[in-house]
Amino acid sequence: YFIGANPALLIQEKHRVVLDYVSLENIITESDSPYYYRGLNLTPELVKEVVLYLSKRRGLHPLKVKEAIYENFKKLFK
Repeated sequence: YFIGANPALLIQEKHRVVLDYVSLENIITESDSPYYYRGLNLTPELVKEVVLYLSKRRGLHPLKVKEAIYENFKKLFK
């Protein structure tokens, strides 16, 4: 299974809590674009903020997180 991490995590605590328990090997980023949520316009450009959040929470370099998410993408869309 994969859990979608989108920019709503920047303002939604329950989204962040779920992602804290999910292995990086089970995370896919997405934007829900175009979508306006609680004052935040969810766009593909904000996905980089999701990667930065995940890298900080896990103590990993952002490039490592990007690589892991890309590998997940390849598994999901073989």
